[in-house]
Amino acid sequence: MFRENVRVGAEGSGFEKGIQAAWSALSPTLTSGPNAGFYREDAALSVIFVSDEDDGSNYPVHDWLDAFWDLKGQRNRDMFTASALTGVHPGTNQPGPCGETGEDPFEGARAA
Repeated sequence: MFRENVRVGAEGSGFEKGIQAAWSALSPTLTSGPNAGFYREDAALSVIFVSDEDDGSNYPVHDWLDAFWDLKGQRNRDMFTASALTGVHPGTNQPGPCGETGEDPFEGARAA
């Protein structure tokens, strides 16, 4: 089911901005429009990023974290979690290239 709902590929922008996209999805414009009912003030919020390289959103990660925590209130930081599925080295399981052969720059995942 997950595979069916996640588009995999190298088409589109070359700049991964998953954090910025998640924030946009929670903006008033989208939460009162296409995403109406998605964000609930009393519910925990979990965001999962799926990417093949580092995020290139416009601000440092700590600025984004503060913004997400502000949604739930700084005293309720446990109401927000973020996770990432990224490339890992097949031998060490640490962040690193995954399946890159060097011949095809779009094959596999880069360290993220």
